[in-house]
Amino acid sequence: MAQPLVQALNATYALSDEMQTFRAAAGVPAPSARKFYSDIDTLVCAYPSLPVGSRVWRRAHVAVVGYDELLERLQKPGPTLPWSDEDWDALRRHLNLYREEEDSPEALVRHAGAAAVDAYLGLFLQQHADLPPLVPTGVHVDGQPSPRPEIADLAAAGRAVLLRGGSGRGKTLWALHVAGELARAGHVPIWLAAEVCEESFRTAVARAVAPYTPLPASELLRAANAAGRALVFVVDDLSKAPQGVRRALVSGAQTARLRTPTHGIIITAQSAPETAALPDLIDIELQVPHADERLALLDAYGHADIIERCEPFTTPLELALAADCATDLPAETTSAELLDIYVDRALDGDERHRGALRALALRMHEELIPSLPRPDVNRTLRREHALDGDELRELLTGPLVRVTHGRVSFAHERHERFLAAEALIADPDAAGLARVLNEPPCGDLRSDAIALESDETRLTELLSACEDSDVLEAAATGRLGPLAERVTDALLCDAIAVACAHTTQPGIRFAAGDGPAFTGHWMLPVQADAAGEAQLTAVGRLVAQGRYLEGVMRLLERTDELCDAVLDSVEQNIPGLAGHIFANTYALRGRVVCPPRRSSMRQPTTCTCAGRLRRSPPRPCCSTTTRTSDSGPCTWLRNCFTLRTRRRRFCRT
Repeated sequence: MAQPLVQALNATYALSDEMQTFRAAAGVPAPSARKFYSDIDTLVCAYPSLPVGSRVWRRAHVAVVGYDELLERLQKPGPTLPWSDEDWDALRRHLNLYREEEDSPEALVRHAGAAAVDAYLGLFLQQHADLPPLVPTGVHVDGQPSPRPEIADLAAAGRAVLLRGGSGRGKTLWALHVAGELARAGHVPIWLAAEVCEESFRTAVARAVAPYTPLPASELLRAANAAGRALVFVVDDLSKAPQGVRRALVSGAQTARLRTPTHGIIITAQSAPETAALPDLIDIELQVPHADERLALLDAYGHADIIERCEPFTTPLELALAADCATDLPAETTSAELLDIYVDRALDGDERHRGALRALALRMHEELIPSLPRPDVNRTLRREHALDGDELRELLTGPLVRVTHGRVSFAHERHERFLAAEALIADPDAAGLARVLNEPPCGDLRSDAIALESDETRLTELLSACEDSDVLEAAATGRLGPLAERVTDALLCDAIAVACAHTTQPGIRFAAGDGPAFTGHWMLPVQADAAGEAQLTAVGRLVAQGRYLEGVMRLLERTDELCDAVLDSVEQNIPGLAGHIFANTYALRGRVVCPPRRSSMRQPTTCTCAGRLRRSPPRPCCSTTTRTSDSGPCTWLRNCFTLRTRRRRFCRT
């Protein structure tokens, strides 16, 4: 029995000496006596019991007990030291102690997985270290105004989140900050830039992780699972990818979630109908910043003092660019002029480099692709723009473009659209340019092209042929510059005059249809073209801002006279007929539908002329029995009609 006692006593002395050394280094409280072994309760257990009458060699600081007595003593307080939990943890680290189970095969796999994941996260965070500041702006969550949710927590819990909104509202920046937050918490974000992905989810993931780990993607995923880390797929700018790629990314991420339900998804896009396949999607729509948020955005970049010069800018991107160009930003700068200043600063005024980027942007626009292979870009810029190797490196590492997985794209779609529009207006054929701008692929370039055009004659030709009422409205309100505002104002005044003239020409008739309901449509000898329709749509929207009221009242007065003639030619016992005819007629466009006699006046009506200037259904005072035929500029107002123009487009009758 002597040997176990000696071993226990030696261990007690050794531990006491180590604690004494630790106390000298860490400054923890002293023992109750001279040495720490006085505060250590050392036992040797005789199992299953110590027979009665046994002779046991006695040793100081060591007691011999049976198993029953050991259990009893373990349930009672023993000697203690006035140390905190932090002091005991520090002693454990001083002695290099760890739990025995950490040497198990499962623990070794977990440690290896954690090491692989930590190496990946270190490089990921290093790559995304210098992010612009994130200023929270208003959002709608699942269609309702709401505070910004904690996306990192949602994604780490395996949820699917869609960040959507117009260009420049900060979707990608928010996702980047969330990815960094996930990485710092030990979780694994996999960043998938949709614009450079192919129609293979496996390949996209493999390329996404390759810059940060030598492991294959499948092994990294297994390592994350073994280490107990959440994994989140971040699909950035889904709407820029071709349709096949969009479907592959969404379905691939969802399939991975079905295999491992703890995987989360974050998707950024302007619109993403493909995400309807995600059953638990949280839809977050970023809103345009309000006044306080605009000031906070500029303040985050250190330029709150330029707020008065930033009235034309609406998105966080534009405000960030304005702050970057604060020293060169004049008053009353349009969005296109701001991009012009920013691009010029980014390229140090080098017109050759700017011309090269214009060519790349125009090619991406014409081929409808968001990125180009880097070798192809290198050859093109060397051959067609005479750039040498140093110039190529300078251009491709600058702030306007980025190179990802061997493909070149613009840092933001706004840069690409601006430079493509700048390339388009170099066309000397204004009529041909007008036709090109009316094509659907140029929808995002029209505003910049109009704002950049400085020749009034060419600008008049472009605006006269413009079939986009949104662009005409923006031009008329000064958002595309003072020259475009002046030209558009004259153009819209002419459009009203032409519409008034069309309502007085011979051959106008109202064709009534057959059936239980009263239906009909206006037939004119000369139908307005798409540009004329867009002009009248813009006029209708601007009426809500108090613009062109006199001209519109003249137009409605003329159409009222024709509507009176229709009422005189049909049965007068159809309830609400006058209201339906007048409410659905603007510049003699639209199809009138009136419910049968047995229907109520309050029943909804339909009109195929969606989106033009409309007048609301009349009050009872405007029925066929009370309507008067008196004329004057306010006849339609006295008949209780109002103008409705919000966010609709003309369609041809």
